Amino acid sequence: MQNSSVSPSIQAQHRELLASLPLGDTRDFDDADRGFLGAPASGVVTGSDGQVV
Repeated sequence: MQNSSVSPSIQAQHRELLASLPLGDTRDFDDADRGFLGAPASGVVTGSDGQVV
């Protein structure tokens, strides 16, 4: 199912939502960066039994 046209109602809802979001406020991103401790070296998380979780 592929329909590339978007109804005017959905377009209006998206515009309204976009206008309501505080996209210029980067505090959440800054806080997340400050609290980021790092990623696992392998990118794979395993349990105590060695199985991927």
